[in-house]
Amino acid sequence: TTVAPAMGAAIANAMFLSGLPAVNAARKNAALGDLNPLPFPIAFGNCLGWMVYGLLLKNPFVVAANAPGLLLASYYVMTGMKLASAEQKA
Repeated sequence: TTVAPAMGAAIANAMFLSGLPAVNAARKNAALGDLNPLPFPIAFGNCLGWMVYGLLLKNPFVVAANAPGLLLASYYVMTGMKLASAEQKA
């Protein structure tokens, strides 16, 4: 039974991709504007934890669901750090 885990991985990847347009718009404008960067490191930590769990259990569905999220969250965090003002970083 691989249908449900595969669908879960696909839905998770769609969820992680949902922030990409807003982050790319912020990069284009060279400012965060109304974009709240707080969820980005939370998503990174979440994906990192699930990646470790999936690798320890050798579960390819958990890894497939979180590897793209980890990469995207890294991109989101780096963009947020680059564009954040001194006040936002404090």
